[in-house]
Amino acid sequence: MQSATTRTAGRRIATIAGIAFLPLALCGCVHSRVLRQPAAEEPSRLGWSVETPDGASLTLRQLIVTNNSGTWVEDALWDEYVVEIRNDGDVAIQLQSLRLESAHLPPQQPLASRELLETATAENMGVLKGAGIVVGVGVVAPLALVATAGGGAGMTAGTLAAAAVANLMVVGLIAGGTYVISKAAVQKKDRAYMDEELLRRSIVLPGSVPAGSSVSGSAFFPVTPQPTALVLELRDGGGTRELALDLTALESLDLVPKEKLGKQPRPKPPPKAPPKVYAEGEVPPKHNPWACGRCSSRNED
Repeated sequence: MQSATTRTAGRRIATIAGIAFLPLALCGCVHSRVLRQPAAEEPSRLGWSVETPDGASLTLRQLIVTNNSGTWVEDALWDEYVVEIRNDGDVAIQLQSLRLESAHLPPQQPLASRELLETATAENMGVLKGAGIVVGVGVVAPLALVATAGGGAGMTAGTLAAAAVANLMVVGLIAGGTYVISKAAVQKKDRAYMDEELLRRSIVLPGSVPAGSSVSGSAFFPVTPQPTALVLELRDGGGTRELALDLTALESLDLVPKEKLGKQPRPKPPPKAPPKVYAEGEVPPKHNPWACGRCSSRNED
């Protein structure tokens, strides 16, 4: 038979062990969206380019989309176009703006703010939903909290069971509070990192490119399905002009494939023909119950 001293000691040990174990358990539950080492696979290197006769060119080097190779944020609500603008001419060129044109949305401007990108993506999705277009963007899944209980070595089964029952509510409250605080801290840290990285990666516009040099960087656009062209507006000694890079090869970008949309609703059957109207003096044919399928089945019964 266990003494009161033994039971009290068991409770204390179980409490200490449970609290000490919580950080280990919570590390696997509080998940950071930031991938400080992006996926091992090399991002798709496109190398699509358009240029003018006097040496100005726009090249799309990479396209990094949500949860694909090269991504550095899970479930990012933006598309990253890595571009290079080169000037092989004799005079400097001034870069005015860059825009993304698409089949379903108005021209999109690059943004270097996480909040603005997420807001613009939400607006785009609302517009596309109203047009019956299904956008294939990743959705952040809620995190699950898994509670685990353990005991120290040398404790008997009876003491451990009693201590677990006595401390279940206390450990549960500590776990819940620690999880909420830890999750908020991780999210705050993630947001700060994303804001800094967006600014660091973004190409600076407006800007200038001296003769014989180039600039490169990322243009972050809200999620824009079916882009058709990436358009650079520039100005030089000859005035203002545009370079349009054709993107029609990306017609399936950010769209759910048709085969994954599920079964389409069956078409409605054609309306039944109206009953025949007999002219005056016309005698309708007599009903033959033996020739009528419905009546003959009843007669067989």
